[in-house]
Amino acid sequence: ISDNVETVSKTLKLFVKHFKRVFYCPGNHDLWVKIEQFQINSFQKFHKLQELCTSIGVATRAEIIEDVQIIPIYAWYSVKFDTEDTVVKWNELKMQWNDFHFCKWLPDVQQHGNQQQQQVEEPKYIVNYLRQRPQEEIEQEQHEEIGIHFNNITAKIIDEAIEQQKQWHAAKQQQQQQQHKEHDSKLTVVSFSHFVPRLDVLPARKYLLIQTLPKIAGNALIEQQIRRANVHVHVFGHTHIDCDTMRDNVRYVQRAFGYPKERKGWKAKHTPVPFVPSLLNK
Repeated sequence: ISDNVETVSKTLKLFVKHFKRVFYCPGNHDLWVKIEQFQINSFQKFHKLQELCTSIGVATRAEIIEDVQIIPIYAWYSVKFDTEDTVVKWNELKMQWNDFHFCKWLPDVQQHGNQQQQQVEEPKYIVNYLRQRPQEEIEQEQHEEIGIHFNNITAKIIDEAIEQQKQWHAAKQQQQQQQHKEHDSKLTVVSFSHFVPRLDVLPARKYLLIQTLPKIAGNALIEQQIRRANVHVHVFGHTHIDCDTMRDNVRYVQRAFGYPKERKGWKAKHTPVPFVPSLLNK
């Protein structure tokens, strides 16, 4: 939504006002900390956004509403997501993408004395940061640990989601038995992430305006969680590229809202009819 927490708050409150239930997981822009002048790190901002959602009634964990389950999947992109044999130097990649400049993952030494900041759980690499190793190697390992950290948060959410599914099916079965009917109810499971779950939902590299996009687009850990949760539909974003495709019996959808300049520019020219996919067939 925005790197400005106030803008995120106003936006989510507007959604809460107009929709029955609102779910949220942050994207890369939401975790930028340049507005905070880097006084907090991006993990701390993540927790701050979670607290905001709780305070205004926005869901950040799995829930079942009637016969649909919604599951947020937290993630961060991995350079290893791009499995094609393309050589891009780490420092060149950093120069291309603002996340490497506007996100902050390592706490400053001066901040360690702040008790409130110490309470925020952070990945192991912060403790085991070995400065004697080559800087690029350290930074790439750090980057992978970010995705692992968010995946660990998601794993707990998926555990809860699977338990919810079991309870839902048990309740439906009991209800059908009491009514002397066969249990034919179906729970539709919809998950969503900001980042891309699998490489083959992106256009082929030759069609991409930015050739390094796959390296900052997604994480294969997202796909693993999708499969664990028995998902039927997965909604994702980040790339600003519309998508509606089936892969291994799961439907993958992106309805890219994009920047205002995109909506008025190339997207307006190439998509005169708005792309508005229907996720659930009722």
